[in-house]
Amino acid sequence: MAWVDNLLNLAGLLLALAAWAGHNDRGRRLPAATLAGTLRPAATATDRVGWLWVGVLGVCLVRGLLGWLVGGGSDWTPRLNLGVLSVSFPVLPGWRGLGLMELYAVLSLGVWVTVFWAWMVLLSCAGQRVCEGNPVYVLVRRFAGPVARWPCGVRLVFPVVWVGGVWLVLEPVLAGLGLLPRPAAWPWRGYQALVLGLGCWRLWVPLVTGLLVLYWVNLYVYFGRHSIWDFLARVGRRWMGWLGWLPLRVARMDLAPVFWAAVVWGAGYVADHGLDLPMGQRRIPSWVEVYEGLGRWGR
Repeated sequence: MAWVDNLLNLAGLLLALAAWAGHNDRGRRLPAATLAGTLRPAATATDRVGWLWVGVLGVCLVRGLLGWLVGGGSDWTPRLNLGVLSVSFPVLPGWRGLGLMELYAVLSLGVWVTVFWAWMVLLSCAGQRVCEGNPVYVLVRRFAGPVARWPCGVRLVFPVVWVGGVWLVLEPVLAGLGLLPRPAAWPWRGYQALVLGLGCWRLWVPLVTGLLVLYWVNLYVYFGRHSIWDFLARVGRRWMGWLGWLPLRVARMDLAPVFWAAVVWGAGYVADHGLDLPMGQRRIPSWVEVYEGLGRWGR
């Protein structure tokens, strides 16, 4: 059931991306690449976008109904992973159970869309001024939305503010449904929302690590002239211009990208699990421990 749930999440994400791209394309007249491209489409762009959003809604409805019908007879428990906490949704009979499953379907897809959007925001900053005209970067900016026109500093902070603000609204709703304990008092609740919002930066760890490793491989293995490799090379050179000051070259092999990929991955590991410091009782807490500690102080 978990595999089916993830596949339906992926389907909803792809439909949402197609709808968003179609929304941005409305009113544009792109040059036709073939003779068939000059023909007038049977449906307008507005119609296609509308049906795509209907498809997103349909995926959410099917996911909720399927989880309600099948989840109770299996050992699968729907969980909404928010980084610093996980919200479990019980599979109950009756309309209440169906409503909870539909809420889970919507929120779970929202998490996937938020993760993808946060990645696009980071890539829109990474490629600014060095990837102009690259088709991959054009697509990145399109998926990042209006945020891609903002200054980079504001862009990198906005996901934290957005996610924290959404959590301030959503937490009392989930607590009222019995899915979470009573929210902490102010200002501790605001601090908890900030910690959860900072989890957006943790989402960038696998993206940055993967890009650095692929950039390093692409330095020594030729994969062709596809625009995605050009985008990767430009972004990698920019990052190494900031981070490549350490003498990490062995013979003709530059190990700086691999080193910084390991540093980024290690920082993400510490954020997830914390770190016991040697020679003492001190410990660097994980973000989960920080979030839970703020909750205890606020109650």
